Amino acid sequence: MPNEALTAVTTTPKPKRSLRTFEVTAISVGFMGPVMAMSLNGIGVAGLVGKAVPFTFTVSFVGTLLVAYGFVRLLRKITHAGSV
Repeated sequence: MPNEALTAVTTTPKPKRSLRTFEVTAISVGFMGPVMAMSLNGIGVAGLVGKAVPFTFTVSFVGTLLVAYGFVRLLRKITHAGSV
C-alpha cells in the first residue's frame, strides 16, 4: 500500500500536445496581421516609403521567413529544452 501512494505522487502524466505547426502558425499570423496594420501603416511610414508599403511588407515577410529558417536549422542541432 505505501509503495502505491509513493508511485502515484512521484509519477506525473506528460502534457498532451494539442496544437500542431499549422495551428500555431495560424494563431501567429492572426495576431501579427492587426498589429502590423496598426503599427506599420501609419502616416509616418506611408510618408516615408510612399506607395511602396506593400513592398516593405513583402521584404519584411521574406526576412522573417529567413530568420525562422535559421531557428529551425539551429534547433536541429540543439534539441534540449531549457536556458542552460
